[in-house]
Amino acid sequence: MVHLILAVLVCLSTVNAGPLAQNISPILNTNPEQTLFYQQAQLETSPANFPQPVINGEPVAPVLNTIPAQTRAVENHQLIAAQQQLEQLKAQQLIQIQQQQQEIEAARHFGRL
Repeated sequence: MVHLILAVLVCLSTVNAGPLAQNISPILNTNPEQTLFYQQAQLETSPANFPQPVINGEPVAPVLNTIPAQTRAVENHQLIAAQQQLEQLKAQQLIQIQQQQQEIEAARHFGRL
């Protein structure tokens, strides 16, 4: 049974079962000529072949469309915002702790603790 399946696969993986037969790639489902054409097309249209734009001597990031100085500025703003949020969180926690301490002192004063 296994030999029969292999024989069928070999027959199916050949195009033009004559003297000019070409093997079909089982994964890509293409013949060598199609594969070569695709590879050549990728080489010719690859973004790596395009010149990289430069502004003020700095290369422009292809995805972000920004120069390094702009990227650094955005990252610095994000860092400052994160630090401010952390400070706000610390302040909120201190207020909560002070409120809890006041509640404990009030409970002690009125004899609940």
